[in-house]
Amino acid sequence: MGVPLSNLTDLFRATSQLVLTGENFMLHEAVKRTTLLRKVLKVNDMADMVQGGDTITDQIIFDEDSTATDYEPMDSFTPRLQNHLTEISIPWRFTQVNVTISKHEKGLNMASQLKKGARAMVFKRIIKAKWSNLFVSLVNHMERQFFATPNTTTMEAASGKVPLSLFCTLTDIGATLTDPKPTGIAPVGFTTVQGVNPTTQTRWRNPVEGYADGVTEIETAGNRWDGFRGMRRLVERTKFEAMPIRPEYGEVHDPTDDGFIMCSLRGKELWEHAQARVNDHTRMGPQNAAYSGSGSAGGLNFDGIPLCYIEQMDYAAVWRTAASAASNAAEFASSVDENGGALANPDFDGPRYVLIVPKYWRKIIHSEHFLEEEAPPATVFQPFSRTIYYDNWHNNFNRSRQRAGGLMIPSGTIAM
Repeated sequence: MGVPLSNLTDLFRATSQLVLTGENFMLHEAVKRTTLLRKVLKVNDMADMVQGGDTITDQIIFDEDSTATDYEPMDSFTPRLQNHLTEISIPWRFTQVNVTISKHEKGLNMASQLKKGARAMVFKRIIKAKWSNLFVSLVNHMERQFFATPNTTTMEAASGKVPLSLFCTLTDIGATLTDPKPTGIAPVGFTTVQGVNPTTQTRWRNPVEGYADGVTEIETAGNRWDGFRGMRRLVERTKFEAMPIRPEYGEVHDPTDDGFIMCSLRGKELWEHAQARVNDHTRMGPQNAAYSGSGSAGGLNFDGIPLCYIEQMDYAAVWRTAASAASNAAEFASSVDENGGALANPDFDGPRYVLIVPKYWRKIIHSEHFLEEEAPPATVFQPFSRTIYYDNWHNNFNRSRQRAGGLMIPSGTIAM
């Protein structure tokens, strides 16, 4: 008398290899721990990021062409026509990402069954793994582009193909930290930034502040970290209050509404150390703007603006080298990129802190051509495989260099 197949099925399953998680659960260790992309997409509404058109364009008023004068009742006036708007524009950039699926690997992988004459067990769905890899590839690629070394040929020029790095419009190049209000002008090699010349248009520059204290100085009894002073200046320099008359003609902006401070892992270490020490010495509690946990943000923050570790900051080669000869240095000497390759040394070792306001600095995606699926037909030479492409039109756009954020950089080598 034979054994029921159900009993054999139980035996096979009891003695077969087993994985802890389900066949559709994918753990992808190559995904970034923390990303700027997520924070930018999370803050902005889709209506603010999605647009069509042949370019990404906005218009801005830089200068006050004053028509206000004091007069006597019988004075005559000399009115004139005026054009106040300046266009800022960048081209679309195009990114493809693809997945190749074979009829055979899909068919064999889908055979999860037990029956007479056949025994099969699926541990992970290979199709699910392929889709996971596709989207991780796209996200990581876009994240690295945010932190790419600025290059005018590949990023600013219409003939280029690389999206603008964040550090094309937030730069330390040109900033003199001894000035009353230092500003970054443009990365090395750039004449224009998003089509506007910041050398001649001084309001098309980003705020920069410096700090000099490291752990040695912080450990001095009663010494408040000068990084808090630098960040206070930076935050105040990006604020714009409502106009006292007809406020609809002046855009209100406060970085405490949706801004955040981005730094590397070593930058977060230094900030946390500085907060702990100042609270030890002054006994200040949550009423202190630099206190960990004050404001609505909780955790490490400044005046309610959260301090965020963004992993790609550890590898960013976007800072000025000695004498501002280039804008491709890391935060510290002997720093390496994601693959262990050596990076250029900065003018001064030390963490950099980047204040970001996503309301003004945005990822722009095309309304019709983002994650647009293209499935080519099979060829006569390989009819059993298909490659599915996703076409993505996008770029990174800064509406206002005065409001979109700023940089706090070392004014000397920082002892960690």
